[in-house]
Amino acid sequence: MPIYPYICQNCGATFEELVLSSQSQDKVTCPSCGSKKIEKLLSRVAGLSGTSKTETLPASAANCKPGGT
Repeated sequence: MPIYPYICQNCGATFEELVLSSQSQDKVTCPSCGSKKIEKLLSRVAGLSGTSKTETLPASAANCKPGGT
């Protein structure tokens, strides 16, 4: 089941939500303030030397190249 991370554009809270379809994503609201002004984040897992680190990025950064170019 897909669990997506979000950030609230109203209060800045980050949270995760189970979203079963694209239609139900419209119903996601911030649990802190109830705002519907949210942005889906992308999670990326990178590993070095057998360790892993989870980094959360705004969905708008998905097409960015390393180094900001």
